[in-house]
Amino acid sequence: MADKDIAATATPGTDGISATEVAGKSDVSVQAAALYDKAAEAVTGRSLRKEDRQLYKNLEGLFRHRNAVAHRADEVQAKQVRADIVTARSSPRRSCKST
Repeated sequence: MADKDIAATATPGTDGISATEVAGKSDVSVQAAALYDKAAEAVTGRSLRKEDRQLYKNLEGLFRHRNAVAHRADEVQAKQVRADIVTARSSPRRSCKST
């Protein structure tokens, strides 16, 4: 969905913030991961990127690999798939310990 479409479908009275505005970047993979950074921090006061930078970087990679397979039918190595599964199982809740 394009940013203009997101803004058009936003609930009246909201600012219609889009993933691009949250991420500040055009790469969709980075935008998806950014939801665990700026968007999460705006909502919860916590950012996975700030609390567990390695997991956040792994999450960016997971989204990049997913998009490569889903949108371009790229082949992936089994080793990378295993690493992405480990990342997916690493819950942000468990890595962002309460302070």
